[in-house]
Amino acid sequence: MSMLHDILNVRGIPSLPVMVVQIRRVIESGSSDARELASVIEHDPALAAKVLHTVNSVYFTPGKGRISSIQNAVVRLGFKTVESIALAIGLIKMFPRGSDALNHTMFWRHCVSAAYLAQEIAKKSTHPGAAAMNDLPFTCGLLHDIGIILYDQFMHEKFLEIVYHGRMRGIPFHAAEPEIVQNETHGFIGGALLELWKLENSVVSAVRFHHSPQKAPETGRFIATVIYCTEHILCNTRIGSIEGKIDDDLSPHFDFLGIDASVRHSLLASAETNLSLHCTTLAHVAVAPSHVE
Repeated sequence: MSMLHDILNVRGIPSLPVMVVQIRRVIESGSSDARELASVIEHDPALAAKVLHTVNSVYFTPGKGRISSIQNAVVRLGFKTVESIALAIGLIKMFPRGSDALNHTMFWRHCVSAAYLAQEIAKKSTHPGAAAMNDLPFTCGLLHDIGIILYDQFMHEKFLEIVYHGRMRGIPFHAAEPEIVQNETHGFIGGALLELWKLENSVVSAVRFHHSPQKAPETGRFIATVIYCTEHILCNTRIGSIEGKIDDDLSPHFDFLGIDASVRHSLLASAETNLSLHCTTLAHVAVAPSHVE
């Protein structure tokens, strides 16, 4: 029996958070506006507080006046970013604690940082596909490693086996995985969960192929490449994850995205110094307040 079958059929596998379902229903209605979405958010004080905290960050409101209206915050952030914030809160509630092998504080800092960096990379891309991305990179960056959480929570012994195998061999987590579980990587399993949740195909594809964007279907290759570059940069800084460093050459991927050498250097140089600042805009979503400072 495959690990994918084991995980997706295990008792307690999470459903899409109720608040996210409600928000998606509003967004997908096609006739909704910021006022309608704001009315949904206002029924959840914790989510409303996180939305206001995020919109008033330096990242979203540089040098501008403070926003105190949920409706104005929705307009500034965009529907998909609001959905991602709700999803982040829901995921933290589903998986509140770390384990002996996975520090959840560091894990969520990595995912939140990935959300911001993916958005930045997509904005700098001159690839024709970049124009249609909107807030999609943010969502994909936030969710790219959800498969690692599934491993840790529902297949913990196998997760430990991968971690220890990687350490013994001196190879990163994503390289140790196929030696233990063959083709069912954390990207594959994370993508399966998102598919079960009926998220957009582009999000599923980005998560599934974030370590192998060249294998993504043509319609999903752009966003998968953005997330791959994001993961590569973060894993080679102090905002990395349990996966360890990635030694592959980024140049072909940046070429595909249409990002020139000067911009590449800027992204690599700023990842460590600036992303931790951006990360604070969702830090209270990703970690308990006592861990933020």
